[in-house]
Amino acid sequence: MTNYIKIADRLEEDRSKLNKSILKGSIILILGLIIFSLISGVSAKEFNENSSSNDIQSFINNSTQQDNTIILNAGNYDKLKNLNITRSVNISSKGQVNIKGNGGILFNITAKDIIINKLNISGYQTAIRSNTGGISVGDCNISTSDISVHFTGSNLIDISLENNTIISSISNKEAGAIYINAKDGSTVYISLRNNNITANGSKNSIGVNFYAFLCNNKFIFENNNITGIVGIYLYGQYSENNIRLINNNINGNNINGNFMDISNCDDGVNFELLYGNNNLTLTNNNITSKLDAVFLSLLGSKNNINFTNNNFKGYEGGITISEFQTDLNITLNNNNIIGISIDGLWIAGGSNNITLNLANNNITGYYSSISLDSQRSNVTVELINNNLTGLNEDGINWWTPYSNNISLNLANNNIKGSSRGIYLQAQYSNNINGILNNNNITGSTGPGIYWYTINSENIINFTNNNVTGTYGYSMWMYVDKSVNSITFVSNNFLGNNKSSVYFSGHNSSNNLNLTNNSIKGEGDYAINLKVSDSNNTITFTKNNITGISGYGIWFYVNNCNNSINFISNKFTGNNGASVYLDGTNSNNTIFKFFENDFIGKYGFYAYASKEFSGLSLVNNTFNNSIISVYFQLSGAALSNVNITGNTIFSSSRGILFEEKSTYDSSFVRMKVNYNRIISTIGLDYRSVTDNGSNFDYNWWGINDVNSKIFGFTTKNHYVLWFTNISSLNNLYIGDKLNFALLVLNTTMKNEGVENLPYFVINGTFNGVFFDSNRDNLFLYQFKVLKEGSQFLEAILDEEYANLTLKAFKINPDIKNPNNNTDINDTNIENPNNDTDIDDSDDGDLSSVEINEDTEGNINNTSDILNVHASMKPTGVPIAIILILVVLSLVTYRRN
Repeated sequence: MTNYIKIADRLEEDRSKLNKSILKGSIILILGLIIFSLISGVSAKEFNENSSSNDIQSFINNSTQQDNTIILNAGNYDKLKNLNITRSVNISSKGQVNIKGNGGILFNITAKDIIINKLNISGYQTAIRSNTGGISVGDCNISTSDISVHFTGSNLIDISLENNTIISSISNKEAGAIYINAKDGSTVYISLRNNNITANGSKNSIGVNFYAFLCNNKFIFENNNITGIVGIYLYGQYSENNIRLINNNINGNNINGNFMDISNCDDGVNFELLYGNNNLTLTNNNITSKLDAVFLSLLGSKNNINFTNNNFKGYEGGITISEFQTDLNITLNNNNIIGISIDGLWIAGGSNNITLNLANNNITGYYSSISLDSQRSNVTVELINNNLTGLNEDGINWWTPYSNNISLNLANNNIKGSSRGIYLQAQYSNNINGILNNNNITGSTGPGIYWYTINSENIINFTNNNVTGTYGYSMWMYVDKSVNSITFVSNNFLGNNKSSVYFSGHNSSNNLNLTNNSIKGEGDYAINLKVSDSNNTITFTKNNITGISGYGIWFYVNNCNNSINFISNKFTGNNGASVYLDGTNSNNTIFKFFENDFIGKYGFYAYASKEFSGLSLVNNTFNNSIISVYFQLSGAALSNVNITGNTIFSSSRGILFEEKSTYDSSFVRMKVNYNRIISTIGLDYRSVTDNGSNFDYNWWGINDVNSKIFGFTTKNHYVLWFTNISSLNNLYIGDKLNFALLVLNTTMKNEGVENLPYFVINGTFNGVFFDSNRDNLFLYQFKVLKEGSQFLEAILDEEYANLTLKAFKINPDIKNPNNNTDINDTNIENPNNDTDIDDSDDGDLSSVEINEDTEGNINNTSDILNVHASMKPTGVPIAIILILVVLSLVTYRRN
């Protein structure tokens, strides 16, 4: 038993020794593998300033692929030249390394996966030249006499330049400090980040130059400072171009008396992207240039362009885009753009399709802020919250003839031009849809807005804009030979030296609507509106139109078919007519002025020859220093004219007809009824031939109209007269007297007064003021409060009327036959209806003696019936009635 135990112990001891041996072997094996791995994975060769090109080239040529790191120790290297990098290596420094050459090339790279870091290189023509991609150059300082970094080949992808300072004295318009020359059909992906790149040659010096024809290109520039006669130049025709510039400072200025003898150069950024598909993004860049800050040539290409938060300043143009037969989608947000000697933004050429969206930009141009040539295009332009200034020409200059589907949306912009605020030419175009809201638009020597779109279709809406022509029109709109639907709502138009608004729509179909606008013109007219030989539907509503030193509206509608309404406007012509109308040979279905105010020397001034018809002046107010309604005719046939319900105040003539022709007479057929006409001469009809006119039912400011009407005999007119519609016999205290104060001179009835304009008759009754107006049909009720003489008087314009009556003290034994109930105006729809008033007299204005004390101008009322109820005696004493009632109650109670 003991032997078995010993054998087991020995076996356990041997097993333990074996395990320890295996563990030691494993540890040694693992350490060996680690050491071998480290040795084989990092094979760095160090060189010093005494090393030659052959030493380094020999290492590159003779080492295995694992020997991929070249370390240059600190020092000044002046023996290195033409190093051919034929395999993947990392070249870096330990300490400060200065490599100085004497012309030639330092690195000639033909392999991928090359990293060059932290070297100071100077004195060479070219520091780095490569015919392939997969190159990274970082933290280097490079100064050369020609191309500093040169890439050429067909597969230039994964190229990165980061944190470098590169200075080149190149003077070659075909290259640059950094030059990428891709073979046709190549793929090119290059990024430049955090570099300082300067090309300062004597001429033709470009910072970064790309030639990438028929290529697939992706270029990224971030946080670089780039200076040259041209900062960045890209020739990328027939290519797919994706270009992104972010947070760069790019300077294309003339920095050492330099110049560029290549067309379209001396720019901050110059991209020739013809016949390509281009996506271009510029964000947070500062770009300045001797010519254009940004120049894009885009012939025949498809483009998406987005510029955001940039500062562009060109000593010629800010942004210039040359395009033709192009699809162009441009978005500009929050940019500051200055064109010092040309335009801020210039898009020239004409395209297939253009979409231009600008928001929150400040754009200033020496000539125009924005100059857009989009002829023969489909164009959509949206400008929101921009400040646009043209220092010597226009805020916006847009030339787009022969185009289709033009859409313009301008909102909340400040637009100012030394000549015109907005200049638009879109003749022979279709489907022009324009919306202008909440803009401030100013033209200095020219109009605030100049709009020329003949032979076009226009749908245009102007709302809440302030438009000023400092020395000219606020708006000049020429839309002849077109189909126009144009609306102006709540705008302020001010023309300081000419007409404020000029509108020409000859030979057109015009649907024109103006509502709640303020339009003022310092020159000849506030509005000059010409729509001859047209079909017109025109509505003016609640506008304030002022000719500060001329006419309010000059309206030319010869040879037209018109449906025109002027409703609740205020027209002022301080040195001319409120409204001047030249309406020769026009057939007006509706030509109506309703509830307008006419202020000025002349109110409504119309000239006509041949045929003119369909005019209505209804419920307007005229206040004029010379003539309120003036018809100047030359052999005209004036018909179907209605002047009704107007208030006319004029110092000289209320209504004047003047024949200007010495050969032909004018024939007039019109109705002038229910007007209040206050003038030295109310109507002067002497120089025309009447053809069935009617001037009845008017109030001429005085009862005797012989001095007010010349050349026409009226049948009736209204007079101021106390015409009683209740009995005046045996008046007692408490009686109520009902009078009509304004009646026709023929019937002494107040028929039709409800059709007159609103005005008030003032008067006194026994010294107490009263008034009566059109709304109560000029009826009034007086209550006798005292005995003796009752004195009534009334004043209206030039007429004065009075009446004296006598009332008796009430005798309690005599019943009062005149204790009338109150007059109720609402119950007297026609107070002169034959059922109410027995008009047994002959209509003469005669007085009747009611008693020995009755005086004044009352109508003969001896047979007038009182239409109101009154208490009448029953013949049964009231005491007997009361006794009978009491007895009845007692009998009922007993039963």
